[in-house]
Amino acid sequence: MKLLLSTALLVAAVVLYTTSPSQLLYSTHPLAVYALLLSGLGVAWLSNRGKARLAILVLASAIGAMTFYLHSVRSHTESAELSIAIGDTFPDVVLPTSTGFEFSSAQLRGRTAALYLFYRGDWCPFCRTELGAINGYYAQIRKAGVELFAVSVDPPETSERLRQRLAVPFTFVSDTDGSLLDRLGIRHVGGHDGGDIAYPAQVLVDRNGKVRWTFRADSYRQRARPEDVLAAIAKLEP
Repeated sequence: MKLLLSTALLVAAVVLYTTSPSQLLYSTHPLAVYALLLSGLGVAWLSNRGKARLAILVLASAIGAMTFYLHSVRSHTESAELSIAIGDTFPDVVLPTSTGFEFSSAQLRGRTAALYLFYRGDWCPFCRTELGAINGYYAQIRKAGVELFAVSVDPPETSERLRQRLAVPFTFVSDTDGSLLDRLGIRHVGGHDGGDIAYPAQVLVDRNGKVRWTFRADSYRQRARPEDVLAAIAKLEP
């Protein structure tokens, strides 16, 4: 019974880490995941069944070590500041959307504020989780008069497949040659299979095209907390 319980705790830890944005994206350390793993270790330790007990202990330790490696070591990247600052004018760009239309940042001025979410690509599990999670508070973003644009180097057809798979309503924009990434200083050279991608970042622009808030982490995994995004949006002038 104890070994079944400890196994269940280990499974719960894995599921929580892989499905919970709060643990995967928004935490410095996934403390709830580590708590479940430690509980599983403790229950297994109290069991008196030799080989099965040892297997659980080894498995729990391996999962804990792998989680720490992925979360705190493997996902780390060099710190890099955005080359655009608060008060700067967002660059004028014309890029294709995933649905075959043309996106122009200049045409947004005087019409709407915009939140640009730069993600690594459709292959990135952290990015897929982020895009799905932001959909949970997308209604609040829109209610505040802000349009959301998800930007990557993926071609339009790839972005559209991802948009449909995630079932999200916001606009996906393709910066296939990385020209916008260069102007913002977030091109990650050779970041995936030798190809250039975006460093994860967010840029909030007001109705006048001025940058009002930015986020750029030093980890492939870490993303802006929803409460921070909404707080920045709340400070925009109506």
